[in-house]
Amino acid sequence: MRRMALFSSLLATCGILSASICPAAAWDLVTRGEVKREHTAHHNKAAPASAGHGAPIITIEKPNLRDRLVPPLTLHITFRPQGGATIEPKTFRATYGSLGIDITRHIVAHARLSSSGLIANNASIPAGSYRVTLRIADNRHRVGARTFQFTVHRR
Repeated sequence: MRRMALFSSLLATCGILSASICPAAAWDLVTRGEVKREHTAHHNKAAPASAGHGAPIITIEKPNLRDRLVPPLTLHITFRPQGGATIEPKTFRATYGSLGIDITRHIVAHARLSSSGLIANNASIPAGSYRVTLRIADNRHRVGARTFQFTVHRR
């Protein structure tokens, strides 16, 4: 039994070490096709998304949008429910640009998503300016929304 426990802990340690030594492959937050589609479309100036009273609060922890951003990016977003509600992670949605191109699947496929937020490492994104809207709902069906704009620079 001790050999089994020792062997299991050795395997776990090796897994942790290999994960920290070999970084995960970069993934596309927004694909070049989505960027092209957004830039070639006719746009109406839309107001940034706003949350209703009592809706969850979405905070962008990383990247720091005031910094010079270069890929790959780490996304760290927190969700804060209000008034005793709980966040429903399956309601998370992310859209890109004025067209509202759904990029939820790009993020969720590479993120750790929970009721407290999400963390996604190694997001690749072409240089350019972006507008992303995030939405999350609570168990009372109140939807929190946050629109943020950022510019990505070449390395």
